[in-house]
Amino acid sequence: YACHFSHDGQYVFTGGSDSAIFQYWMSNGTLHKNYSTPGTVYDIDTTPDGSLFVAGSGDSALLYYAHNGTVINSFDNSSDSIRSVEFSPTGRDFITGSEDNYWRAYGILNQTLFAYGNGGSDVYDIQFSSDSSTMIIARGSRSELYYYDVQDNYSYIGDFGTFGSGWSN
Repeated sequence: YACHFSHDGQYVFTGGSDSAIFQYWMSNGTLHKNYSTPGTVYDIDTTPDGSLFVAGSGDSALLYYAHNGTVINSFDNSSDSIRSVEFSPTGRDFITGSEDNYWRAYGILNQTLFAYGNGGSDVYDIQFSSDSSTMIIARGSRSELYYYDVQDNYSYIGDFGTFGSGWSN
């Protein structure tokens, strides 16, 4: 279900229904590390400098050091599967999107939940604008994209209207 190139170009990560993450060297395609996880891995992301990666696995977000695979923390605030994880372009925080209809923002330095919101439906994807000022979420059976002001503690701004009917975002 998940694949991601590290932003520094060193690794590619994969994950799926086998409750595992595989980390490969980009230079030669060999396996660097594999990790057991508590559930299906739907998404993986790395910090802009490639030093950390986060994976949504079951109802947990797992934060790791990329170079040695050490788990930094497990964030267990979701009550259903995490479908999306995304580091902000600054790399100072990351967001999860879950089938429990919520997105959650976590700080890397203090490793705590600092903002969250109800997407009104399962949150399947999260993206940031390149300047880190805006976040958008794609929602399960809803066709509108919600967008948020990152600089104002992720306050809701509005939606982008419709892009088709159910399940088509």
